[in-house]
Formats: sequence, C-alpha cells, structure tokens
Amino acid sequence: IEPARASGDEADERGTLGLLLGWGAAPACHGCHDDGPCRGDTCVCEDADACGFECGVDGCFGACHRLDVCDAACPDDCTLECADVSQCSLGCDDACAIDCQRASRCDVACGEDCQVECSDAGTCEVEMISGTVVCARVGACQVTCVGDDASLPATECGQTPRVSRAGTRRSTP
Repeated sequence: IEPARASGDEADERGTLGLLLGWGAAPACHGCHDDGPCRGDTCVCEDADACGFECGVDGCFGACHRLDVCDAACPDDCTLECADVSQCSLGCDDACAIDCQRASRCDVACGEDCQVECSDAGTCEVEMISGTVVCARVGACQVTCVGDDASLPATECGQTPRVSRAGTRRSTP
C-alpha cells in the first residue's frame, strides 16, 4: 500500500494545514493513482480502507465515499464531501462548502465564511472563524469559533444555535 502524497507547493500547504488539523503523514490510499487521488481540480477516494489528499487549487472539489478513514484538505472556494465514512477529517481555508453524511465522526477545521453540513453522524466537531453549521440527526454537534488569541464555544463568539422542528441544529456567527 502506497501513501497518497502531495508534491511541491501542495506539500508545503499540507504541512501548514496538517499542523492545524493535527495530521501526521497522509494515510494509505487503496486504488489511488501513483501521484494520489487527485486529477486537476478534482480529488476522489472511494471504496478503500483509508485515503488522504490535499487539493492544491482554489475552487477544487474533493470527495471521500465508502472509506474507514478520510483526511482531506483544500484551499479557498472549494467543496469537500464525505459520505459513508467512519472517520472524516476535513479542512479548508476560506469560503468553502463541506458536507459530511453518514459518518461515525466528522472533524472540520476551516477559516472564514464556511458552510458546513453534518447529517446522520455520531459526532460532528467544527472549528471555524466564521460561517454556518447545520447539524441534522447528529448525536453530538460541537461548534467552536477560532480567533487570533483563543478558541471559544460558539455561544461566546456570536453564534446562536437554533433547533428546527425537523431536529436540525443550526449555528451561525
């Protein structure tokens, strides 16, 4: 099994984001191409034990489907989705959309203006500077706002959690 690897500038960016997310080396990736699961501005991992990637271009799309473990990251204006995965660790810079469905655990770290949706998950933990988090049918939904000096619970940095009649919890800074 060969690990998915980033190269050049992507490796430098992954190192910085990896420290934020607490990643070590990228996990092994079954079925990945020799240079990882990415082709141009699209990265896809499916039907494997574990996969990790960083999409190195703004506006890219990344997906993990039917995995045990997924570690995925992207820069600005990107979209990441994780579905039917036991453990999702997703990270992005600013203005990204993240969708985590049918996961035991989903951990998200993002910058400003993030749109995060977690559904049918055991746990969804989100650290963000600003944006919106929607949790639907999630056992535990934790949103933390990250600032320059400290991390604060969502209720202490301007987010007001709201619960809809359909059981969806929504937090907005």
